[in-house]
Amino acid sequence: MQLTSLEYQILEFVSQKGITRKSEIIKHFETASDIEICIMRLTLPTPNIYNLPPDKTRYLDIIHENSLSNDYKLKLTSLGSLTLNNYQYNLQISEKNKQQEHRKHLRDSFIIAVAASVLSAVIVKFLL
Repeated sequence: MQLTSLEYQILEFVSQKGITRKSEIIKHFETASDIEICIMRLTLPTPNIYNLPPDKTRYLDIIHENSLSNDYKLKLTSLGSLTLNNYQYNLQISEKNKQQEHRKHLRDSFIIAVAASVLSAVIVKFLL
């Protein structure tokens, strides 16, 4: 299952907070209209090709309490933690690649500017 950026943010939030109430997540991401759908998707078993039991294919586990409230606690599963770590690693690599591209662009621009200056100086020298 491909996760959205909001779902990755939810995983990161739960990772930082530890065991977290659903209401805390909703309050933290109150501007997101589909937050409850994202939470539901993260707590459902994902289709897998490894024949793992359904409880090993969730990103978040629900911790039920002895209450009739819909405000349950959530915790990150090993799959959720692994997925979040992979996402963060990919973001770091992407950022590093962007920085390298930017440095390359600056270097190329500097080389062109120096070459243009040298060429201008040579042309001026021959014209005088």
